[in-house]
Amino acid sequence: MVDSLEWRSPLEVYWLCNDELIASDIQTNISGYPVVVHFPHDIVGRDADRMLQKPPQLIGQVLDQDWGIARAALQVATIMRLGFTAVVPPGLNSETMKTDILSSLDPWLDIAIDWLSVLTGTHTRHVGPQFDLVFENRTMMFEISNAVPAFTLGFRPMPFPSSLPGKIATKEAVEYCFERAASGESVPLAWSLISEARALHRARQYRRAVVDAGSAVEMAAYALVQLEFASKTPPGVAKLLLESRGNLTLGTLINYLKATDYSLPPNIFDDLVAIRNRVLHSNKGAGPVLPNESESVTAIEIATEVVKGAYPLAAGTPILW
Repeated sequence: MVDSLEWRSPLEVYWLCNDELIASDIQTNISGYPVVVHFPHDIVGRDADRMLQKPPQLIGQVLDQDWGIARAALQVATIMRLGFTAVVPPGLNSETMKTDILSSLDPWLDIAIDWLSVLTGTHTRHVGPQFDLVFENRTMMFEISNAVPAFTLGFRPMPFPSSLPGKIATKEAVEYCFERAASGESVPLAWSLISEARALHRARQYRRAVVDAGSAVEMAAYALVQLEFASKTPPGVAKLLLESRGNLTLGTLINYLKATDYSLPPNIFDDLVAIRNRVLHSNKGAGPVLPNESESVTAIEIATEVVKGAYPLAAGTPILW
């Protein structure tokens, strides 16, 4: 008779966490059932950088797997996979419980990792080319003399944006994410767009980052004009909003929002609206406009400020960046 279930989930993007999460067990709920999430365990008596081990609570037979990396000098851990256990309540058919959990596990994990991205400012999903070996040369060159190869001197690290740094996840932040996942509380779409914009920026996809930042502002501005500031909206503007049914340009929305005397970043037109429009609307045969790293950073920062006003996170949210 099965009296417990256990499983493991590899993470799409490895989590960089505070080392207090090594060997941690965190209680949560999946599909209404109590579940314990187990983080990778350490090797006893070692204090150098090392691979983390499978949580000892898991006894199922699997091939050898890497569960994470401990970086002693930095007091952080890279988490590569999580373990889960759940006890089958007396009188409940284990197959029923297994079916319920399996149908809810992916949505639960999606919500958890989306919240982790919002709280830490780092990416938890692949959104473009990812650079795993960012400190290696992008290309290797050899000099061949008398058929003996030799490295060409010189180190050229792969380009990787240092702007928009994120923060490592704390235990408090991870617990908060698991709570949101247990309650089924998804990240507001505008915040997801901010997270995607930051991830795209790190992948040097600056054009796509600006587009997502503009989309987040468009969504937030419409919500602010239509809902938050309905009492302040001039009658003419209110009539246009009603007739438009949401089909307004980003620039028009910003102008309408200004008409409500809402405080906006002073450079929102030049550093977000204009550059986003140039990226999206390459008319007159000019071809696509590609923003640079600095323009991408500024657009994302402006978008984040507007989204915070339209979709404020709940009090007590342990946002880290």
